[in-house]
Amino acid sequence: MRTIMSLLALSSYFLNTLVVNQSIPTQAEQANLLANVQEVFEQVKLLTKDIAESTEKSVVNDIGITVTRAEYTLDLLEKITLMRLSCDGNSVCMLESRPVIKQLAQDGRKALGTCTDIASADITACSDRLANVTNSAIDRGQQLLDALGECSKKPGLAVISCYRNIIATDVLPVKKTLVGAIETHREAHFKAIEIREKGQACVDLTVKKYRDLLEKVLEEALKCT
Repeated sequence: MRTIMSLLALSSYFLNTLVVNQSIPTQAEQANLLANVQEVFEQVKLLTKDIAESTEKSVVNDIGITVTRAEYTLDLLEKITLMRLSCDGNSVCMLESRPVIKQLAQDGRKALGTCTDIASADITACSDRLANVTNSAIDRGQQLLDALGECSKKPGLAVISCYRNIIATDVLPVKKTLVGAIETHREAHFKAIEIREKGQACVDLTVKKYRDLLEKVLEEALKCT
């Protein structure tokens, strides 16, 4: 994530040199500028896809581990509840409560899967938005590079007016788009952390909910005579 932000900032810096200098680059400077920005854009394209995939996998895996532990907890709660029911409960009441306890534990495990599904959908949406914003910025940057490349082919003084026109009208909007993409990457980083925490909170709340439900069933069963 930080690497992409650095690359986008670098490409923005390259474009900014055109505005700040307000001068026409030499042919060598033209070639160097175009080559540098082109290389940055290519790296951003590759890294954006790789980082999005690794972030999705990391978040889903982390929540998956939490869910697995929570499933063990529910299994243990189910066994303990059934054991207490067998030891202390009325035999008739025990027969009535046993299937309820088993069903609650099953429902709890199913609810835990929902936590994973929600987190997976959220992180995928976050990655898709990030990719769309980044690709849009890269496309605009590529269009600018193409326009600069066409300028370099013009004869004589025509190249000067061509560059001046691009500097006056196109460079700043593209630079703002790249800066916006940097901000989106920063936001996506914090969003991924938020999604992970939200998923883990979902798991914790689910375990608490079904622990309380199991306790309630057991309490009522033990009161039964």
